[in-house]
Amino acid sequence: MTQEFTAPGPLIALRVHPPTPNSGQVYTDVQNAIAEVCLKEGWPAPAPSQVAVPLAHPPQP
Repeated sequence: MTQEFTAPGPLIALRVHPPTPNSGQVYTDVQNAIAEVCLKEGWPAPAPSQVAVPLAHPPQP
């Protein structure tokens, strides 16, 4: 587990290393556990972020 203190609050990263055949189920279980704890504690859900890079268009004549 990694913990970093930022201006908005602490950032915690949890890295799970399950055996390959179980990785999908373990990932889902960990995400569900994190969501349950956050909901129970009343912590806000993180805002989704997306980086958009505009495509370059050739100049129009």
